Amino acid sequence: MTAMGAGATSVGATADFPLPERVELSDRGRELRLRWPDGLEAALSAATLRNACRCATCTHLRRGGGRARTDGKLALEQVAEFGVAGLQLVFSDGHRRGIFPWEYLRQLATGSDRG
Repeated sequence: MTAMGAGATSVGATADFPLPERVELSDRGRELRLRWPDGLEAALSAATLRNACRCATCTHLRRGGGRARTDGKLALEQVAEFGVAGLQLVFSDGHRRGIFPWEYLRQLATGSDRG
């Protein structure tokens, strides 16, 4: 998987963490759908992902009590594999700095993210 539009792709696996079997954009890029080998399926909205970005700028903003400005029009414009580590997401607001590791995406999918 090098880049993805509105379609779907299948990804491999790593010894460190199981990768999703399927990664797909839906609802005109407003949702990222993931399916893992153990059967867990999740749909993460673009707004949820944008607000969960761990880049330095977004982390600094959250530490100061702020959040990214999102609206119902926010979408994912591009999803690119970042080596075997995870995904780089490009949002319609121009934000493209965040790398989302597979394990972090799974934590977001299960609601177990504490950070």
